[in-house]
Amino acid sequence: MNNSFKIFSALFILLFLIGGVGIYLLIPKIGYINSSKVFSEFKLKKELETDLKKLELAKQRDLDSLKAELEISYNELNNSAKKSEKNINEFKVAQQQYYIREKQYNENYQRAADEYTQQVWKQLNTFIKEFGKKKGYDFVLGANGAGEIMYADENDDLTEEVLEYCNKRYDGDIK
Repeated sequence: MNNSFKIFSALFILLFLIGGVGIYLLIPKIGYINSSKVFSEFKLKKELETDLKKLELAKQRDLDSLKAELEISYNELNNSAKKSEKNINEFKVAQQQYYIREKQYNENYQRAADEYTQQVWKQLNTFIKEFGKKKGYDFVLGANGAGEIMYADENDDLTEEVLEYCNKRYDGDIK
């Protein structure tokens, strides 16, 4: 009986270990990233941000030039002893053209900014998916403090690792 008790105990311990390992294997591997940080420090985002700044500067130069012309016209019109209907209408047309161009520039800028943001997220999502697969994660969650994840253990924070991976992948250092 002593022998069968030992065999039974060994089988019980073996089954217990197999069950424990099985349960461990069923637990998904989960990590999270600070999505705002990954977005803001991604190299593609920084490059596109530089392009947007160039676009903004070009827009501002053109608008400043038009505004200066408007101010000159306004001052000439105000200082003129004879204010003709034609001069007043020409000023109003120029003023209206300025506002139309300003609105167009703002709309174009916003459209470009939105397209750039979509382009950055599309690329990041691809790289983060690759990262998760390569590292064996079942889930990589995004946290930004706005309700996606309100708390997670810092040991599960993949932000720096994911950011490094994405930037290296973008540079072509990782295939």
